[in-house]
Amino acid sequence: MGTLARSLFVGETVEKLYLLLFDNGMHLLDTELIAEGTVNSVSVSIRRIVQTALRANAACAVLTHNHPHGLAIPSHEDTGITTMVDSAMDMVEVPLLEHIIVSDHSYAATMRNLKGTLRAAPGSHKIDEEFYRHFYGMDVEA
Repeated sequence: MGTLARSLFVGETVEKLYLLLFDNGMHLLDTELIAEGTVNSVSVSIRRIVQTALRANAACAVLTHNHPHGLAIPSHEDTGITTMVDSAMDMVEVPLLEHIIVSDHSYAATMRNLKGTLRAAPGSHKIDEEFYRHFYGMDVEA
């Protein structure tokens, strides 16, 4: 997932926010540019994120944005927006699986830090080791 997210930001000099939309089989349905900002910020419309996910009939979604020439460390604002988008998406039953922050040389998973690694996979609502291998490229640790 990080490799896909990083590919969206090659050569970018301003912050951009994308929404990646998936079906129940974790097949990518669409990649939507939600907003383009400045060198150090991007405005987020929670309404637009929810509308985009519903219009695509997505089963789940991933947010990703970049920190051009910065670090892949979530700011206080990033964490707050992630929490608000997660709540809004829960209300319309399209789980936000992750918010990936991309820098020039790395990326970081925001929600894994907020909610922990062992979250339920979409569709099954249970911990699914194959989902974590596919999504994060890692094994579930006991």
